Order: sequence, then C-alpha cells, then structure tokens
Amino acid sequence: MHIIDLKINDSQEPLKLLSRPKLKQVNYEIINQIKNTPSKTIFRLDMTQIGDSNASGIDEVIAKPLKWMIEQFQENKIEKFLFLDNLSPEDEYDHEYNIESTLNIEELCIVAKSSDLYTIIGYIGGTKESLKEILAFVYDHKQVTARDVMDNLGKKLNTASTQLSKLYAKRLIYREEVQMPEGGRQFVYKSLF
Repeated sequence: MHIIDLKINDSQEPLKLLSRPKLKQVNYEIINQIKNTPSKTIFRLDMTQIGDSNASGIDEVIAKPLKWMIEQFQENKIEKFLFLDNLSPEDEYDHEYNIESTLNIEELCIVAKSSDLYTIIGYIGGTKESLKEILAFVYDHKQVTARDVMDNLGKKLNTASTQLSKLYAKRLIYREEVQMPEGGRQFVYKSLF
C-alpha cells in the first residue's frame, strides 16, 4: 500500500466549500484523482486545504468519494482508502462537527489523523461500541489478526473476524493475506496510517 495526497487546492489559502458549482468541480477532480490511481492506494486528505465548508461541501469532498470507494470495492474488489489528516479539535472552521453530521446522515465513517492521534468520525454501524473498540485496537497496534482481537479483547474468533471484515469493507482499515509458517493463510489487518 502506498499513500497519495489528494490535491483539492492549488492556492495557499484554504478552499471555501460553499458554492454548489465549485463543489461539483472539486468532487469531479477528486474522483478523477482516485480513479486514475492503481488499486491498493490510500489517499490522504489534508484538512488544512479546506476553509469554510457546509454540509454540501463535506458531502462532495468526503462523503461521495468514500461512497465511490466502497461501491468500487463491493462491485470490482478495487482497494482504495481515504483518511483525513491535520483535523484539529480546535479547528476554526468546525470541520469535525460538519463531517460528523454529514457522515452520520450518509451512514459513513472515516478515520482522521492529527499528530500521532486518530479520531473516528461518523456512523460506524453494527454493534457500534464493539466495532469502535476493534477499530481503536487496530490503530493502536498498527496491524492485528482476528486471533489478536480474540486474545486481547475477549471476542470469539468468528466475531473478531467478522467485525474486522466489516471495518475493512467500510474502507477504515486494509488487509493483507499472509502465508502462515505452519501452513495455511490468514488476514493481517492494518491501520491506514
């Protein structure tokens, strides 16, 4: 996996995401960037590129690209992922609130990075606290197996495997299939950053 920065703004000034015609153009450019990269790519959206925004802006720049990635994975097994970077809780533009509100409505979730910390934003679905606990475990350890989740969080192996697969399908973590030394194969689930 390699990380590519999504470029949404050529200016030094943060881009205002308030005007519908501008939003459609920005969405078109983001989707084209995502489409024109190979599978197994992680996209980083630096939130310092974004200034004032509303729900429509968040929908066009974050929610719709996430939906596209999920649909492409479900239909074609194309593996692309997105995370936010430099999302500050003291953000003058109130990005986290707008993102949380929009993603909850769309039933989507994303992981945001700020320094070495992460935040889970939006609707994670399922057994909410259990999925959040497992997602936090993956981000705290950077890579885990279903057996690691079982051993450390007290989940049944089948439950751990199912919930890791759900997080993977939501594009919140990625996975690699590895050969076991004693034979057989297993998935190793990894954080996006």
